[in-house]
Amino acid sequence: MPVRNTTQRRIIREIFKRATRPLSTQEVLAEAQRVRSSLGIATVYRTLKLLTQENWLRIVRLPGVSPRYELATTRNQHHFFCKDCQRAFRTVCRADLLTDVVPSGFVVEDHNIVLYGRCDECCQSAAHPRPGEQATYSTPGTSPSPIRTAAQ
Repeated sequence: MPVRNTTQRRIIREIFKRATRPLSTQEVLAEAQRVRSSLGIATVYRTLKLLTQENWLRIVRLPGVSPRYELATTRNQHHFFCKDCQRAFRTVCRADLLTDVVPSGFVVEDHNIVLYGRCDECCQSAAHPRPGEQATYSTPGTSPSPIRTAAQ
């Protein structure tokens, strides 16, 4: 039985087509509500589950944080997680760099690299607060800044 392509699903698909990094459920909700304010968290969860089951999205699991999602066509399994703003970013790692850490005789079948630290935006805001302001840091559970898309 084919799944209906509802307006809400189209909105969420479009969010991922424009996204330049893996997104959390809350980030998807915030972006979707910019287009349709009545869209709720249950719809986001159902749609993410459906799109993952269809292999349109894949889950990015980062230790200690809620899952992120990205297009299944994204081949990268290397990520950077900003501890300040709680956003995940894709990174590039050459496969030949890993050969030195694999024990002799072992065969790597899969891998996932996660780097932790502070993203450029958080480093800049902490290093260069506006005049009269103190440097501030995002705390876990707060809303991150709007999603940056390739068009921005």
